[in-house]
Amino acid sequence: TAGYCSFKTELGGRRVASIDLSDKVVDCEERLRLTLAHEMCHAAQWLIDGASRPPHGAHFWKWARRFEQKVPGIEITTKHSYEISYKFTYECTNCEHSFGRQSRSVDLARQRCGKCGAALRLRPRLNEDGTPARQRAATGFAAFV
Repeated sequence: TAGYCSFKTELGGRRVASIDLSDKVVDCEERLRLTLAHEMCHAAQWLIDGASRPPHGAHFWKWARRFEQKVPGIEITTKHSYEISYKFTYECTNCEHSFGRQSRSVDLARQRCGKCGAALRLRPRLNEDGTPARQRAATGFAAFV
């Protein structure tokens, strides 16, 4: 998810919206512009129209079309197609299905491939140029733990 718009109603009936962006996904100006435009349409549908559901219904598209008319070069869609750079990539030892994570959140001893059920492995980390990344030495705290 590149961004998320949260809605709430405060005491007294005042509607509030807040937008959160993922710095792991929104990592350039173009992605910022497109993601913020999308999330601002959600904010408008809530703050001005009072509608939160469906998330990509008529109220959302009303604001999306208005935004596109006012801001040249913006095309609002419901899903992004950004290539995301992950710190960690896991792959199946059997079917080679792969997926990425920003942290080491997969327990290789416990979790299995969702497609075929085989064991998973962590791919070696690569630099941006495709060369293997240098492994850092364990810190004193890591050795202690």
